[in-house]
Amino acid sequence: MNNITLYLILESKDQAPKLTQYNSIYIIELLGEAIQHLHNHGVLHNDIKSDNVMVCQANEDGNLQLVLIDFGKACKIEQAEYCDIPKKRRKMYREKHSHIAQEIVEGIAKQSTASNILSVGRIAYRLGQHVYSNEVTDLSISCTNENVIVRCSLSLVIEECYIMLSRVERDRNDSVYLVPVHLFEYYYRN
Repeated sequence: MNNITLYLILESKDQAPKLTQYNSIYIIELLGEAIQHLHNHGVLHNDIKSDNVMVCQANEDGNLQLVLIDFGKACKIEQAEYCDIPKKRRKMYREKHSHIAQEIVEGIAKQSTASNILSVGRIAYRLGQHVYSNEVTDLSISCTNENVIVRCSLSLVIEECYIMLSRVERDRNDSVYLVPVHLFEYYYRN
């Protein structure tokens, strides 16, 4: 099975595998389910970004698999903390770590399920832009609202993805061939 980070899929220009709208929505749905599973078990990931999402070759039924990696910043929900980033470094930190919620960087709120949802929204935005999907981009906006109270739930993200997938036509390229072997070999053997 070939695995590659979502970051490499989104950023590579010359040998990038082509993500379809269907696959992009499916990746968001799988990510939402993975994060919801963590939250249901009392865990915050706290570092959700495209670099920490592995996209794997399709399984027997032709669907992609997704693996969330790097639990180095994870914690139990009840052990969530405030971040203590000096004011002088906050702007630079926001630019370098745009997947981290502003309320965390500013020290206004503790790490939370809402801050994890914002990170999912950042990935959804990039996927929507990558496949030119206004519908996916619109979903990302409801995840990234600066007002934590208004930010949508993962249940809503998953439900919206399910609805979108039912309307988007699945094409024969939406399976095993997403991650070409040569791209895997290029990044992981060099």
